[in-house]
Amino acid sequence: MVIIHKKHKESPEEKEARLHQEQEKAMGIQDQYQARGFELVSWVQHHKGLVVIGIVGILLLGAAYSGYIYYQNQTSQAASGAYLSAVKEIETLENSPENKEKLKSAQAYLTELAKSYASSGVSALANLYAGHLALSDGDAAQAVALYQSAVAKMGKADELYPLALIGLGYAQDKNGDANAALASFEAVVENKSGIGVDLALWEAARLAKQVGQEEKVRKYTARLLEEYPASAYEKNAKKLKSEVQK
Repeated sequence: MVIIHKKHKESPEEKEARLHQEQEKAMGIQDQYQARGFELVSWVQHHKGLVVIGIVGILLLGAAYSGYIYYQNQTSQAASGAYLSAVKEIETLENSPENKEKLKSAQAYLTELAKSYASSGVSALANLYAGHLALSDGDAAQAVALYQSAVAKMGKADELYPLALIGLGYAQDKNGDANAALASFEAVVENKSGIGVDLALWEAARLAKQVGQEEKVRKYTARLLEEYPASAYEKNAKKLKSEVQK
């Protein structure tokens, strides 16, 4: 006797339950992504000397974020998969002279990935990661361009938006454009998310002193000392403030 197995047709109730389960899973990924983001922001704020290195840890949140994008929009599946594969490969590479060419190839791949999936949320993440790789490699001009592309694709409410601006600010500073770097850190200060504000206040004050805008030095150091009295920048902020008051 031949047994014919009929394909199960999903009922409206089953479909609703499945979609609800997928939504819960997506939100769980998003919550994890946000929580890790805030943890890493705290790390960056207390390790200024390693901030550029710390950016790579923040960018690795792209893995979780890519998963969220996949559940949010099935058309992003190919983009998410390509990004995850690239990140996984880069994670195995140390930033050493021996891996210089491999990291440059990874940067080029991510840049191309951002172009290929320009309409996907992965595009901003790919540009962000490529920007970090360029900055780590000493190519500040290329890093500026990549960070700018990432910032342009993000909304101001995105948790990664202020972190992208921080990366852009450091790239612009390293590229010799202190005024542009100052503007980037000021944008972080003004962002309503509140992420990275004490770091941005310090860098804005430092850069304002560098370009001769002493009123801004007083403004940002005063705000830093008032709103973040126990921050890692307290001592430097007091010293900088006293310098412009002489």
